[in-house]
Amino acid sequence: MTKKLNLYPLDRYKFFKILGMYFLIAMASSSAALGGTTGKIAGRVVDKTTGDPLIGANVILEGTILGAATDIEGRYFILNIPPGTYSLKARMIGYSTTIVSDIRVSVDFTTRINFEISTSVLELGGVEVIATTPIIKMDLTSTRAVIGAEAIAQMPVESFDEILELQAGIIRGSDNKIHIRGGRASEIIYLIDGIPVNDPFSNEISVEVENDAIQELQVISGTFNAEYGRAMSGVVDIVTKDGGKKLSGNISGFFGDYVSSDNEVFQNIDDLNTNDLTNIQGTLGGPIPILGDKWSFFTSGRRYKNEGWLYGQRQVTPGFLDALNVWTVEEGNGEFVPMNSFLKRSAQGKITFHPSPRIKFSYSAFWNNLDNRVYDHLFRFNPDGDYKQQKTGLTQIAALNHSLSSRTFYTVKLSFNSSDFKRNVFGDSKNSLDPDYLDVEAFKGRLYDGGTKLWNLDRTTTSKSVKLDMTSQVTNSHQLQSGIEVRSHNLKFEEFKVLITATTGFLPVVSKDIPGNVNFNKYEHSPLEASLYFQDKMEFDDLIINIGIRAEYFDPSGRIPTDNRDPDNAKFYHVMSEDEFITRIAEGSFDPSVHTIIDSVDILNVPWVVKYGEASASYSYSPRIGLAYPITDRSVMHFSYGHFSQIPPFQFLYQNSDFEVRRGPLNKNEGKGVFDRIYTPDTEAEGNLMGNAALKSQRTINYELGIQQQIGEDIGVDITGFYKDMRNLLGTEIIETYDTRLYARYVNRDVGNVRGIIVALNKRRSNNISFSVDYTFQIAEGNASDPSDAFLDAVGGRESEIRVVPLDWDQTHTLNTNITIVYQESWGASLLGKLGSGLPYTFEPPQIGAQFTRFENNERKPAQITFDLRAHKDFFIGGMRGSLFFKVFNLFDRRNEIAVYNDTGRAGYTIRTQFWGEWTDIGTVEDWVNRPHLYSQPRRIQLGFGLGF
Repeated sequence: MTKKLNLYPLDRYKFFKILGMYFLIAMASSSAALGGTTGKIAGRVVDKTTGDPLIGANVILEGTILGAATDIEGRYFILNIPPGTYSLKARMIGYSTTIVSDIRVSVDFTTRINFEISTSVLELGGVEVIATTPIIKMDLTSTRAVIGAEAIAQMPVESFDEILELQAGIIRGSDNKIHIRGGRASEIIYLIDGIPVNDPFSNEISVEVENDAIQELQVISGTFNAEYGRAMSGVVDIVTKDGGKKLSGNISGFFGDYVSSDNEVFQNIDDLNTNDLTNIQGTLGGPIPILGDKWSFFTSGRRYKNEGWLYGQRQVTPGFLDALNVWTVEEGNGEFVPMNSFLKRSAQGKITFHPSPRIKFSYSAFWNNLDNRVYDHLFRFNPDGDYKQQKTGLTQIAALNHSLSSRTFYTVKLSFNSSDFKRNVFGDSKNSLDPDYLDVEAFKGRLYDGGTKLWNLDRTTTSKSVKLDMTSQVTNSHQLQSGIEVRSHNLKFEEFKVLITATTGFLPVVSKDIPGNVNFNKYEHSPLEASLYFQDKMEFDDLIINIGIRAEYFDPSGRIPTDNRDPDNAKFYHVMSEDEFITRIAEGSFDPSVHTIIDSVDILNVPWVVKYGEASASYSYSPRIGLAYPITDRSVMHFSYGHFSQIPPFQFLYQNSDFEVRRGPLNKNEGKGVFDRIYTPDTEAEGNLMGNAALKSQRTINYELGIQQQIGEDIGVDITGFYKDMRNLLGTEIIETYDTRLYARYVNRDVGNVRGIIVALNKRRSNNISFSVDYTFQIAEGNASDPSDAFLDAVGGRESEIRVVPLDWDQTHTLNTNITIVYQESWGASLLGKLGSGLPYTFEPPQIGAQFTRFENNERKPAQITFDLRAHKDFFIGGMRGSLFFKVFNLFDRRNEIAVYNDTGRAGYTIRTQFWGEWTDIGTVEDWVNRPHLYSQPRRIQLGFGLGF
């Protein structure tokens, strides 16, 4: 049943008053940081002959309005530099002009460029020096990977998440989600131009940026600075491109298909059709001529279609109701139907305006639309009865960047982010009907021969934020930082189920049309969060320190029961003593649907009026420190320590907001009657699982120690050890009501720890070759991988773990390799290799007369090995540059088993079928056993072109 929530808003005035006071303090102290969108150049200018510092030399960043003058020690710094490659000019009267080109600036880093300039008598004309990108970063205080636009263009990848997989300490688990250093997938924050773009419902990314629109991508997997919040495992920071001073653009496209001889596993894989895999994308940017050179723009767009590699065969149709209201299933046409198809459309635009040298306005918008299906093997012969999904994301950012002086600047950003997700069968939720025979126990091996799935889901999340960051280089050694952000959210959620039961006359009825039906869930909530941070980056000749603290506030705007043992009885049930029961029987007023007999005197003394309270706001504080100690000009050590906190994804706060508890057993193994099946939960949404608006922040403490060492002129080695202590993680507890019903509720109870070491070797390009190799040894343990594990254990009749066990994504050994060859800037090839040891699974042999003690994740799946290749040939046509390329994913067409049967540990074999007896359902036993989604995708080949100017 769903009722309109009468939420009692908290008095937020006091909080904003306090927050305002903190903000005024921050302004008064002129502290700082533009959250992850700009970098800095600093250095000295000295006389080449004497080595004396030159006072008042002008240092200018060419192609921009940025520059500085040297002080009494010959030092200078330039702040607020967008990431990219630049030329830096130093000039002074009586001295020759010196230019250093190919300087790489990265977000949050200081690029050091020192000048030794000669008098104009000794040097006739100017001097130009080609900068060499440092192998090691002297101010790196925690692990951070920086990937520029040029490197991305050379990689055989299609989206930025594939770039993430190539970074040390990051894996894609069997859940197909990214995990950083052993943390849960929801512990990562994604930023676009400094603005979070996570969907707070699930904390997954809500809108993506295409690779050709990325200027720089940073992945922070270590102890990140105080400017970053709402994350415990990692930060993915994307800075997008601006329009340049000249009009430029490109268009590219490709076609392809899956090319594999593995038709034993993948049906229809030998049907080659280049129309099944297509892509077209392009960019255009530059000045806006009619508005003058102070205006510029950048746009990009993409359409990507992939029919996938998992097919069903339409042997039957879902069925229909005939004139006599009899559900009729017809024979299908036998066509193959893609069941993991993916269609993506995206667009991005940015307009930039410089009204004066010190002021910059920008507005950008990012839009994605995804249509996809998730393969369900039980619908292999009835593919039209499975779910279809649609997701639309939109992010808009308006920003002001204002330099108050050469030492201080600030930014103000306003953002709007929305995410809309729909899941149903036919696209029209009212027509998703399901015959009653789908409720037959599917675990016996049945492949569905008709019908559709049950649930219809529609949810929308919107987030609005105001963000202010400031930067002030107080002295040559101290860069103080602070920022403030306020974000408001609105979540709308609705799901319902189509029912066919005796109550409905065995006719399809939408659950939301039945008053009080527990199969209808609807809510709307508007939580609020805010954050404030202070940070100081201290840069000395022999030590760099990043120290800061972050404070976060969260108001859930949700209600909670005052008595967890009685979350709903006041709405549905009246509890009586035996005497009252006898009286009601005599009066004829006893109704078993609303009356319950309880004999316990203790329970009778409990006030049976459910009262709901408002979940209180919560606060968290997170101190962090990082040190970098240069040993020599080729070697630096670093250490970092920090506390990190994160509110769980909002879906766990608000699930089942009406606190409905089903009657009937929680354990699927209890009872075998129709009543038990109707009320036994078969999905989390359908079962007795409740959210908890009073959830507190999850917490992690990170430690990291590492060393960078340059070897020769082109090779760098990085060795880093890390440890994470995870507490207060999201989990579930089982609660018994006063009338002996059971339900599960989300609480902060899970724990875990991660420890490991990373060894990385990088060779920058020389003699036409560059390569990188990184190895990660990691142990990730915890009492639960899934927040719902305790609930799922109760449903399955199992005991929950009381000790730490390997987490589902605990990949002990991970090896990544990348080699790139570029010859005469006209052709090149890149080969990526990924090797990962087997992920854990829970071995459970059939219980045939013998006892077996079950431990979660007690065995390992087979290892995974993948190689991807990209090759290209560039050419010029009438002043335009062109490119022909091909990409091959899973080059050797290896069968990687990403999931296995828990009685054999393999994806292609199970012994449970030996005990089934005669097979009478659609298909064969082999059709049930052969599950192609248990393997990674087969070989994929793409051929394409590019044309730009």
